[in-house]
Amino acid sequence: MKRFLTAGILALCLLSSQIARAQEDRDVKIKAEMVENYLIWQEAMKLTDAERIISFESREFTTTEFSGEITSKSDSNARLRSEMSAIRKVNAARVAIKKLTIEPNRVVVLSNKHYDVITEATNTDTNKPNGMFFKVKYTLTSRDIWVEYGGTWMLKRTEIVGFSGGATSVKNDFSD
Repeated sequence: MKRFLTAGILALCLLSSQIARAQEDRDVKIKAEMVENYLIWQEAMKLTDAERIISFESREFTTTEFSGEITSKSDSNARLRSEMSAIRKVNAARVAIKKLTIEPNRVVVLSNKHYDVITEATNTDTNKPNGMFFKVKYTLTSRDIWVEYGGTWMLKRTEIVGFSGGATSVKNDFSD
């Protein structure tokens, strides 16, 4: 009887160890996928490829602005497309993952997105003459919520939790 209990305890320990190892393997895979997603995002920003950034979003994607206002996927994407189309030169675009937390049904990523671009004012910009160029440098800190759909991690919500930077006017020859 004692041998049977010992064997049972050993089997449970082995099974527990295998489950823990499988969870660690899953976590490593998820972290690698998230790093890859943010590297693709960074490259898309350098190429001003709004559609590539949008391709990460789930159908129910929303953005919670720094003010607390919630923006729908369609409104958020319209703004992104407009902002990207106004960029005339990308001096720098970097994305840094500050913290990554894997939860049972989602992944939460705190990230900094650093942009340094030359952008052209359009008739939708307030207080800026149409056709004027601006050097825009900013860092956006966001809390991104990713969920898995059919084996693919999709961005469900972005919460803007920090913003720093600003714009200065420049000559229209894209010089700094």
